[in-house]
Amino acid sequence: GGPFEPGEVRASQGGLIALSRSSRGRLRFQEAPIIVDHGRHGTPEVVTAVTEKLTTARYAAEKAVNLVCSKLGHQAPCVTARTLLPGAEPRPAQASRSSLPAEGIQAALRETYGTLWTRPLDYARTWDGVRREATPEESVLVGQLAKGAMEEMAQNPDDLLYRRVDLGPRGLADRNAHQLAQRVLEEAQRRLLARVGTA
Repeated sequence: GGPFEPGEVRASQGGLIALSRSSRGRLRFQEAPIIVDHGRHGTPEVVTAVTEKLTTARYAAEKAVNLVCSKLGHQAPCVTARTLLPGAEPRPAQASRSSLPAEGIQAALRETYGTLWTRPLDYARTWDGVRREATPEESVLVGQLAKGAMEEMAQNPDDLLYRRVDLGPRGLADRNAHQLAQRVLEEAQRRLLARVGTA
């Protein structure tokens, strides 16, 4: 009876989303991982990591491991956030998605999405109104942004550009990228509301 048929659900994940209070006492979503060193509270062997979303859990784990290692005198930095997941294929070093050939784009998508690597391509084929006169590479980007908005709870353009694709971390989240991400979010909202309305 919901907006999805059982065959459309490929996976589900559960968890809690951390909230914090603003200076005015309003609840808001936590915006960054929090690493707590309990040494200040008399238990130096305890470190707590609180992530705001599952998509940043590896980054939070890296920060926590670096803290523990520094306490133990181990100097090598943790690389978990940059280590490929099992089954992922490496993409060419220093290559951006927009400059990769088709097989390179596929390899990059496999690295990022694992067995669900075709999902952004599915979105890229069906979101014509957002991509307008886009190149094939730009269409893939639209597909990735659409997947982030429709399936991964992205809330705003920065959420899409910095957490769902690598434009933000690579310094490429310019005004055009923000406008594209905003259009994708607006289209996602329209589509999600239409789904709920027909349920």
